[in-house]
Amino acid sequence: FSRGDYSIVGYQGRVGIERKSVEDCIGTVLGWGERRERFAGELSVLAGMESACVIVEGSLGGCLEQMHDRGAKLIEANRKSFHRSIIALQQDYRVPWIFCDSRRLAEVTAFRWFERFWKRAMKGIV
Repeated sequence: FSRGDYSIVGYQGRVGIERKSVEDCIGTVLGWGERRERFAGELSVLAGMESACVIVEGSLGGCLEQMHDRGAKLIEANRKSFHRSIIALQQDYRVPWIFCDSRRLAEVTAFRWFERFWKRAMKGIV
């Protein structure tokens, strides 16, 4: 399993961010294309790090608004399943999720996450 999409050179395995677009987040969380099991493995790796998170390039409400039917499951059933799954994944793996209103805010948030880790690492705190 990967160590997240992003890290700091020399600190891989200690700090990581998994970044998701809204569509990727929906597909992964609902397990479309058998992606849920793989993602659970990635969350397990992130959970073992000193500092890790999942950053979504959209709000939780935006994810729910972009939900669609899949097979026999209607939009409302998928919305309920998605929302419950987000809560379960955070509780099970203890990796925080940060929903951002835009791709740009997600980029800035990722940078700030790493910046804070880096500063603490330079002080010997982590």
